[in-house]
Amino acid sequence: MKKLLMAMVFAGMAGGTYAADFSDLQNFKVSDIKMIVAADVAPSAVELTNTPEVFYPESKSDTNNGTAWTNSNLAHVKTWIHLRVLEQHNMVFRDAGDLKVSAFPIWLEGNSHRSAEQLATMLDSFFCNLDRAKRNTPKSRDLLAGLLLAGRSNGKDVRWLADGIDELYNFRGESKQTVLKEQLEQTPGADALDRSRRAHLTVWTTLLVTDQFFEVFGKSGQREIAAFSVWREGNSPTRASNQLADRMDAVFRVHGAKNNYPESRANLARLLVAGRDGGKNVRWLADGIDELYTFWKE
Repeated sequence: MKKLLMAMVFAGMAGGTYAADFSDLQNFKVSDIKMIVAADVAPSAVELTNTPEVFYPESKSDTNNGTAWTNSNLAHVKTWIHLRVLEQHNMVFRDAGDLKVSAFPIWLEGNSHRSAEQLATMLDSFFCNLDRAKRNTPKSRDLLAGLLLAGRSNGKDVRWLADGIDELYNFRGESKQTVLKEQLEQTPGADALDRSRRAHLTVWTTLLVTDQFFEVFGKSGQREIAAFSVWREGNSPTRASNQLADRMDAVFRVHGAKNNYPESRANLARLLVAGRDGGKNVRWLADGIDELYTFWKE
C-alpha cells in the first residue's frame, strides 16, 4: 500500500506538475518518507530507528503523532524559523508545533498544488543554501511538496511536517543517533548551562540557529565565545559582534523576549567582544544575556 501511495506521488510530480489526486493519500505517514529515503540511500537493507524523545521546558509532547516538538531537534528549529521568515505563521517556538499545515497563508493563493511546489522550493532553498543541509534523496524537494499537500488534506500539524523534513534532509552537524543520547547522559559541570533557566535554553538554541556552533546542551556552556564562527567571516571584531548581536536580538524577539534596557542590543554586542577578548564561555554569555533580556514566561 505504501509503495502504491508513493508511486502516485512520484507520478504526479513528473515534469514538475502535480497530476496525482492527493485526496487519496489518507494514510500518508512520515514512515512512508522513511521508506523512500532508505530505498534511495541504501536499497539493499536499511534499519530505521526512531529518534529518541527529549523534553525541554519549550518542548511539547504530541500523543497523536507520537513524538515531541523539541528545540533539541535541528529540523524542528529550522522548520519553525523558516516558516516564520516565509510569513506562514508568527508564533513562538513552543506553540508552533500545534499549528495546522492547512492554516498556512500560502493556500489562500488558490492553486494548492502550485502553492505546495512554491513553498517546498523556498524551504528546500533555505535548508540547502542557508543551513547547508544535505538532501537525503534526490527527490527531497518533490517529497516535501507532497508532504505539504498531504498535511493540508489530512489535518496534520507543523510538528508532523518537521518530522518528515527531518527524514528528507540532514542538517549540518546533525547526528541523530548519538547527539540526543549524549545530551540526555551529560553530567553538568561548573560551566554547564542550566535547563531551568529560559535564558540559557534560548541562548543555546539561538547559537545553533545562527550557526555559531553545533554542541549538545550539556557541553555548550564550556564553549569559548572566541570559537564562534562569526569571528572567522573576515570582518573586524566590532562589525562581527554587531552582526551577531543583531541576529541574536532578532531571534530573542521571536521567542517573545523583552529588553530590560533601551541599549540591550548594543550591550549584547559589547558583551560578545568582551567575552571574545577575555576568554569567556557561553555560560558567562548566557548569564549576561539574562541580565539584558526578560524571556517568555520568566
